[in-house]
This record gives sequence, structure tokens and C-alpha cells, in this order.
Amino acid sequence: MAQRSLWSTIIKVESSSARKNEKHREQSTWEKRYTAEERAQALKLAEEIGGAAAARRLGINEDTLYGWRGRERKRAAAVEAAIGGRSEAELLAEVRQLRSQLQQARQYVEILQEALGFFVGRRKP
Repeated sequence: MAQRSLWSTIIKVESSSARKNEKHREQSTWEKRYTAEERAQALKLAEEIGGAAAARRLGINEDTLYGWRGRERKRAAAVEAAIGGRSEAELLAEVRQLRSQLQQARQYVEILQEALGFFVGRRKP
């Protein structure tokens, strides 16, 4: 009798798991992926006519649209923090300076590698 209830439990668990997987597959087929361009256009429309109206017009879930808006705001804030209010010319000058420093550091590494090879070669076994 105990064995029969064990098998019943196993069958119930397996069928429950199969139903969950089937449900997940159904959801994933309905899930739409949007390109970056589509998201940008939807956000632009939302700015013009409002989020709820844009979501209805485009057939997008409002929460999806608001999620995109939140991520875009965070991204813009991060870019602004990285730029720090500097002009394009200032950023380009910094890039040139950093490239020069990188080139100098590479030359130092090359010199140190040659010196290391020299001293290792002189070492007596």
C-alpha cells in the first residue's frame, strides 16, 4: 500500500511539473522582444502623448513601457555622471592624454621585460 502512494505522489509531481513547463512555453511564445529602435520610438511617443496613451496605441503593457523609461533615465544619469558636464573637446583631450599615457606604460613594460630577460640570462644555474 505504501508503495502505491509513493508512485501516486511521483506521478502527481511529474504531471504538475509538465503543466508548469507547458505554461512557461505558452508564455514565452507570447513574449515579444523589442529592438532598441522600437523602444526608443515608444519612449519618444510616450513623452509626446503620455505613457498610458502610448502603451495603448502601441499595444505594449504599461509596466513594460515604464520599465524602459526607468532604465533609460538610469542610463542617461550614468552617462551624465561619467561626462561630468565636460564638453566634447575636453573629453577628446582627455582621451588623447590617456592614450599617450598608455603608450608610455607599454614602453616601460617592454623595457622591464628586456631587462628581466638580460638578468635571468646572466644568472648562474
